[in-house]
Amino acid sequence: QKFQCSEDVALTVIKAYSKNLLVDKAVETFQNMVEIFGCGPGIRSYNTLLNAFVVSNQLSKAELFFRSFETMGVAPNLETYNILIKLSCRRRKFDNAKELLNWLWDNGFKPDVYGYGTLIDGLAKVGDLRSALKLLDEMSERGVIPDVTCYNILINGFFKKGDLAGANETWERMIRGSSVYPSVISYNVMISGLCKCRRFTEALELWSR
Repeated sequence: QKFQCSEDVALTVIKAYSKNLLVDKAVETFQNMVEIFGCGPGIRSYNTLLNAFVVSNQLSKAELFFRSFETMGVAPNLETYNILIKLSCRRRKFDNAKELLNWLWDNGFKPDVYGYGTLIDGLAKVGDLRSALKLLDEMSERGVIPDVTCYNILINGFFKKGDLAGANETWERMIRGSSVYPSVISYNVMISGLCKCRRFTEALELWSR
């Protein structure tokens, strides 16, 4: 119908394909936005497709696509760099992700809880809870407030390592030393972890709370 749409309409389609891991369809839609929707891709469309490559573990394609940003005259934003942090974590190149966070601070960006949370999640999944906790401290020192998801990731990570003390310390830090309130997920993680450690009385107390 040659109707001119906003980028939001095209993004709805690209995101739908991406969430269902139909990355080829997302690429096809991205490449034909002008013909189909009457609008060209902006940074949000580029980021959505970049994230689709990462989520589907097409990491080499993600790196190649990011390199095309400069060629196409597209300026990366904070969301772009958060996706690159996720890419580094998928490759288990955690030092690269940390360097990218430092680069962002040095170049006028303010890393947010999403970027830090992604790296904390990656470190927790490989059992490096010490480094993950250091990142939590760094967030607080730099004025980035950790959210409940960061704490949930750490608590779950400690339980997976069988470290009840670490899980309890992180729980106490969340409920007493921060402005974050536990969510239903937080209680589920704690109750499940305590049961696996056969600490049923403590689990029942939390359930009652």
